[in-house]
Amino acid sequence: MPIGKVDTVPKNACTLKVPIGSVSAYQNADVWKEFYIEGIVGVETIEPAVVKIYPNPTTGELRIKNFELGIRGIELFDVYGRKHEGTKGKWCWIFRTWRRGYI
Repeated sequence: MPIGKVDTVPKNACTLKVPIGSVSAYQNADVWKEFYIEGIVGVETIEPAVVKIYPNPTTGELRIKNFELGIRGIELFDVYGRKHEGTKGKWCWIFRTWRRGYI
């Protein structure tokens, strides 16, 4: 649409999507009240990614699984601040330097 032609479009032919709790505020505001106001509940929900850490407690080998996120690397530190090196297996990251216990 060319600049300057916006005023020729009837505002009530345009839909303005606003949060459901704000519909009345938009309907009563001078600048928006001529638009068709549609309340929306929210945005599309994205399911959280699942990361599996097992076994917990570990017996010396810890596995972290989730390749859905495309994880390229994992840094794992114990409570003493020591970094544990892992290797990327076919289905998960494997940490063989983790001592027995919980993560």
